[in-house]
Parts: sequence; C-alpha cells; structure tokens
Amino acid sequence: MSVSKRYFSWKDVETACLYLKCQIEEANFKPDYIVGLTRGGLVPAVILSHLTGIKLATVDASFRDSNLSPESNLWLPEEVHFSDKKVLIIDDINDSGKTFNWIKSDWAQSLSTFEELEFDNIKFATLVHNKGSCEPTDFSFLTINKLEKDEWIVYPWESEND
Repeated sequence: MSVSKRYFSWKDVETACLYLKCQIEEANFKPDYIVGLTRGGLVPAVILSHLTGIKLATVDASFRDSNLSPESNLWLPEEVHFSDKKVLIIDDINDSGKTFNWIKSDWAQSLSTFEELEFDNIKFATLVHNKGSCEPTDFSFLTINKLEKDEWIVYPWESEND
C-alpha cells in the first residue's frame, strides 16, 4: 500500500497559524513563550510569534534527523515551575507523540529534585494532529487518522524527497 501525500502551501500554513492563534485566544491561554521544535515547528512558531508578539524560543527535539538525543532545554521548565510562566510548544505534526512525550519526560526529570512539574502552564500545538498519537495536542489545525488513511504531510519548506 502506498502512502498518499497531502501538500500544504504557504497560504495553508498561514491559515493554520491564524486558526491556532484563534484557538489559543478562545482558550484564554496567554503564553509567555512560544517554543518551536526543530525542524518542522520552527516556521509555525515564528509565524505565531509575529502574529502575537510573544517571545520565541527553540528546542532541538528532532528524532528523525539524528541518532543523538534531543537537546534538553532546562531553563524552560525551571522558568515555568519557579516563575509561573506559560509556554506554548509547537511542532508541524504530532504523528506518534514521541517528541511531546520526550519533552514531558525530560522536563519532569529536570525538576525531579524539586516538586513534580505540572503541565497546566505548558500547552502543545501542531498544524496536524494524528489521532493515533500516544500524546494529546491542546491546539491543532487539522486532525488526520493514519490508521484509516496513511498520509505524508509535505510542507512548503520541505523538499519533495524529505
């Protein structure tokens, strides 16, 4: 069985980011930081940062591009925990949930000598959410179900061969 491809244009990405901005505002969630995850979350994070005026941070959390473990940005969970800051973490797709699961685990372990990290001030957003993911997404533009239809999402910043 071949995998079908769904292409996002730059206009689709802009529309998705505007939609996410509206969802976030409707939820009355006001993040202090927007965190873009490498690679796919960087573009939507920059767009959302411009739309909202919220500070941008990045985390290297790519499992696809490296055999190394992702980067552990410990200042972010400490900022959330000790200063009651709010963080919106964004990626292009929540496919399996592995990336969001890694962030939750890494950040919880980083503060394990203190109290348990509560994720009330940390929300996750994606352009595309796969229903089969093991981790939920708080905000998303499009939901797909790869168990029903295996789709590969192609974003405008990717090459045809990615």
